[in-house]
Amino acid sequence: MAGIDIAILSTHTEGGQIANRPMSNDGDVEYDGTSYYFTYEQARTVADIEAKPKVALGFTGEGGIFSGAIYVAVEGTTELIRDKAVFKAPLDKRPRSLVRQGRRHT
Repeated sequence: MAGIDIAILSTHTEGGQIANRPMSNDGDVEYDGTSYYFTYEQARTVADIEAKPKVALGFTGEGGIFSGAIYVAVEGTTELIRDKAVFKAPLDKRPRSLVRQGRRHT
């Protein structure tokens, strides 16, 4: 997943609609098979996941439809992590120069 910076996260809303939103995939960290996404506690994303944790993610690499781009769609169950020590770990894997410079990947 390195190099793919934006994912589209799809959830089911309370009314049954499908809600899609772009989320940073943080292509700067080493990928170990687990994806982490950050949002505000008050975001509708959190309420959607609490009610129905089944989500979908869509990814596309660089390029276009008629080039060598890669397209990936996955479906699975998510969990909300509120323990700051746990969700801080992926940030610790970033190159130190990015953290020190205060760059934020959102």
